[in-house]
Amino acid sequence: MTIAQLMQEQQVDALSLPLAPASLPMHVIIDRIITPEFWPCAACGCLGVTARVLDTEEGPRWLDLCWDHGMNVHQPSPGMPMTMEGIVAGLRAAAEAVGARLAILNDDDSRGDSHGRAGSLPPHG
Repeated sequence: MTIAQLMQEQQVDALSLPLAPASLPMHVIIDRIITPEFWPCAACGCLGVTARVLDTEEGPRWLDLCWDHGMNVHQPSPGMPMTMEGIVAGLRAAAEAVGARLAILNDDDSRGDSHGRAGSLPPHG
């Protein structure tokens, strides 16, 4: 989903969004995300955990989104693996390239086995 589609679907008026600086470094966006001040999601009003600046006809505006709406408009980088297998293969290749040992845990691993030991996929390589 694109940002324009999200805004249309959720009836978000760009003019209702807070004004943003015309040009800003990435650390300003990160500061907005981690500040203790509450920035509501423009789509649903929940806690905003992502922020970006939109260029609108009326100037730059902050678009704060909750996790779910932020992920709905997230565009993966070209070449980014989209499956668990692809992600694991990429992690293993990176670990191998630097000579690191890699153990991958899944959600069930945090519960441990009958002896209280966490499990993992066997190390690769």
